[in-house]
Amino acid sequence: KPSGLAGVILSSPLIKTDTWIADNTAYREALPADVRATLDTHEAAGTTDDPAYLQAVDVFYRRHLCRTTPWPDYVERTFEVMNVDCYAAMWGPNEFTCTGVLKGYDGSAQLPKIEAPVLVTCGAFDEATPQSTKAFAARIPNADFQVFPASSHMAFVEEREAYMKCVRTFLHSTDCG
Repeated sequence: KPSGLAGVILSSPLIKTDTWIADNTAYREALPADVRATLDTHEAAGTTDDPAYLQAVDVFYRRHLCRTTPWPDYVERTFEVMNVDCYAAMWGPNEFTCTGVLKGYDGSAQLPKIEAPVLVTCGAFDEATPQSTKAFAARIPNADFQVFPASSHMAFVEEREAYMKCVRTFLHSTDCG
């Protein structure tokens, strides 16, 4: 617990890459067969910039990244200005393949060492799945866990009012508020 740290919020966190990949592989297997075939075909061919591939990835995104329809302008703008080189260096060439510096990342052994109060959140349809996120939260001595039932990875967009109420409640229960 660094000096002055009053609390920590882990919102849809990546704690262990292998768990994240396994969870999202299961989500991918639940996509419609034609979407899975498009993903498989283009990944095998190395054509992950093809519009058909990007449309297939969008099906996944609209289930597990942001379920709001349409996406708010600020979400769209974020993707328009996102640094894809940084994303590729950290994660990899696409949402389903980790080849970047986060490959093999595992912060789970550090969780029991967190002394500050922690709020861990995720959406019911989140890439950071509720089952895995809850298991990680259980390893933190002073953690509260919250699932947003109508959200995926962007609960702060999808259920903004409930998310902000949860955060405010947490902040007021620590020295942050």
